[in-house]
Amino acid sequence: MDSYTWALIAVAVVAVLCMIWAFSRGRHPCPTALFTGLAGICVLLLLNVLSPLIGPTLKLNFYTCGASAVLGVPGVVGMLFLKFLFGL
Repeated sequence: MDSYTWALIAVAVVAVLCMIWAFSRGRHPCPTALFTGLAGICVLLLLNVLSPLIGPTLKLNFYTCGASAVLGVPGVVGMLFLKFLFGL
């Protein structure tokens, strides 16, 4: 694998560890993680369903679903921001 792939894997591992740390600090970490992931995936699906009406869209693939499941709604918003910023 090239260095770009290793960098993406490292960023993904750091993001997952940060989210595990954030969830573990709450009173109910498992339901919080579950609802955050479900909310992120629901927002991603809703964004794709309503894309003809609102314009911006993110493609459904392994990476976008994974980021929205781990990071939740802020992950979807961050991916949209990166799409507009870098034209991805």
